[in-house]
Parts: sequence; structure tokens; C-alpha cells
Amino acid sequence: MNWISQLGVVLVVGVVLYSAIKKGVQKSLERQYMIWMQSGAYDRLLDSLRSWKGKWAFPKYNRLLMEMQIAQLQNKDEKANKILEELLSIKTNPMQRQDLVLRAYESYIYEGNRKQAKALLQEIKKTMDQNTIQRAEWMYDIYLSHKANHIEALVQILPTLPEHQKGACLMMIAKSYANKHDDQKAEEYEEQAKQYL
Repeated sequence: MNWISQLGVVLVVGVVLYSAIKKGVQKSLERQYMIWMQSGAYDRLLDSLRSWKGKWAFPKYNRLLMEMQIAQLQNKDEKANKILEELLSIKTNPMQRQDLVLRAYESYIYEGNRKQAKALLQEIKKTMDQNTIQRAEWMYDIYLSHKANHIEALVQILPTLPEHQKGACLMMIAKSYANKHDDQKAEEYEEQAKQYL
């Protein structure tokens, strides 16, 4: 075997070892992060994420996403929004981008931030499937434009939705009734939504 072949074998073995070690460190850190998250040791988790080991093991997207979730758990909305803005500005793959856009959109909707929500709604319309677009438009109409004209459609699709989407749908129905000043119906649907949220 000549020296070029030997070098090639050494490089392949090195890459495989590096990948295996990195994957092992990631799994170990993920387990530790779950323990810290469950026990409320957010400062320790954040320190670890920002350490050289955290930066080596996880890409920036994953680290920022975890920091944002911690800020949300601590009710630090301003900090969570800053992190979300940073996440939206970094390069991501298409699936990550869609996830971020939807998270940001919902956040802006619930905060009442019409300008930011409208900008993201345009991106949603250009890049996402028809069901997602329709849901985003309904959210904008109901929460920001205070409309109540989607109640019938929402009630109709409710039985077809997966369990994890029913709470949000019921809340849109409740908010729609609140927009119509029908507080009794609004409370009724809000109570139903609590079963799923």
C-alpha cells in the first residue's frame, strides 16, 4: 500500500472517530440539559451552552433555540424576542426556516405586533403549504383584525384536526366569539381548549 492510500485510510478513520466522539458528547450533553431543564437549573444550562464544549457540540441554531425556550420559560419575553430575531437572521435550512417563521409569527400575533406579523405572513404565503397559509391568515384576522367571520370554517375543521392542533383551533373560535362580544360562547370554547393546551 503506498503512502497516499495509507493517508486516505488514516483520514477516513479520523473523520469516523471525530464524528463518533462528537455524537457521544452531544448525547451526554442533551441528557444533562434535560436534567437541568427539569430541575430549573437554567443558569447552569446556559453556561454550558455558551462554553467551548457547547459551541463545539451544537450548531448556533440549536443553541439559540434552546436559549429562547429558556427565556420563554422564565417569562423573559423581551429576551426571547431578541433571540428569535437573531434566529431569523441566521442561515438555516428550509425546514428550520419554516419552523422559525411559524414560531415568530405566532409570537407576534399573540403580542399584537401587526407590522412584524404582516411581514412574516407574506413569507408564509410564498413558502408554505395551503393549510398553513390558511391557518396563518385566520390567526391574523382573528387576533389582529378582530374579525369573527371564520367561526363556521373553524368549527367544521375541528373534528379533522390532530389532537395537538385542537387547542389552538378552539382558542381561535373562542377569540372569534369574543370579537363578536358573545362572552358566553367565548368562555365555552376557551374551557374546551384547556383540555388540549
